[in-house]
Amino acid sequence: MIDTPLRQIQELFAKARKRVIIISAFVGSEALDLLLKAAKQVSDRSVYARWDWHDIASGASDWRAWDVAHRHNAPMFACPGLHAKAYIGDNKALIGSANATTPGLSGLPDGNLELLVPESADTVQVEQVVRRIKAISSLARPMGDDITRYEPQPSDRSDDAYSIWLPKSAPDRFLSAMTGHASHDAESAQDKTALRLGESVSGRTEIRKTVFDTTVFRVVRSAFEGRVLPMDIAELRTLLASQASPTVQELPEEQLRRLCQWLGEFGENTVMGPSTDPSSAQLKPGRLLSSEHFA
Repeated sequence: MIDTPLRQIQELFAKARKRVIIISAFVGSEALDLLLKAAKQVSDRSVYARWDWHDIASGASDWRAWDVAHRHNAPMFACPGLHAKAYIGDNKALIGSANATTPGLSGLPDGNLELLVPESADTVQVEQVVRRIKAISSLARPMGDDITRYEPQPSDRSDDAYSIWLPKSAPDRFLSAMTGHASHDAESAQDKTALRLGESVSGRTEIRKTVFDTTVFRVVRSAFEGRVLPMDIAELRTLLASQASPTVQELPEEQLRRLCQWLGEFGENTVMGPSTDPSSAQLKPGRLLSSEHFA
C-alpha cells in the first residue's frame, strides 16, 4: 500500500532532530497542524508559503494556518510567487507536487493524486532553492477572519462580474436591531434576510464576515490595501462598476452614500471621512484587521 503524502512527511518529521522546513505554495490549517505535531521534538521549525490574500480569499490557503504555525512556535514566511513544494527534515527532503493542505496530503480517493520524491537536502540544488526562497521571503502577517472564501455570481450584464447587495437600512439602526436593542423595521429586516443572518448573529465581527462574504466589500478592501488618500463616492462608483457590476453606474447617489456608511462601520479597513456634508461622503483607510496583531 502506497503511503499518503501526509504519512510520508510525518515519518520524515518524526525522525528529524535539528530542523524542519515546510515549503508549500498553499497551506491549510488542519494539514499544517498535523505536520507540525509530528515535528514536536524539533525546536527549529519554519513554514514558507505564498500567503497572498487573493489565495486566502479564494480558499486556496486557509487564513487560520498562520494561527496554527504561531501556536506551534513555527514562524511563517510569505514568499511571493512561490510554487515549490518541499518538506525538509534535517538532511533529508521530500520534493514534489503536494501542497500542505488537506487535499494535497490526503491522497486518493479523498484528496489529490500527488507525488513526493525523497532527496538529500544537502545537494547543491536543494540548498540553492532553499536559500533563494529565504532570500525573497518576509514574515507572514495574519489575515484575520474577514478574509473568507467567495464565489463569483454572474450579474445581468457580464458573465465574469459579481452581483451586488446594497444596504437598505443605516448601519447603526441595523446593528441595534441585530443586538436586540430595537425591533427590526422593514429596511433592517430586508437587510437581515438578504444577508441570511440568524437571530444568534449580533456582533460586528460576525456581521462584517457575512457582509464581506456576500457583497462588494472584498473589492473595496483590495482597493484600500496600502492606500493613503480618501475615496469619494464618484471613485467608489467607478471602482465597483469596473470590478463588481456595470449596473453600479445607474445607482442613485443616496444608495452609494448608505453603502459608504456600511463600509465605514463594518469594513474594518475603512472609516467614514469627517464631513458634515452628506453629499460629499468619503471613505478613508482604516486599520486592517491583520495589523491589530502587532498593536
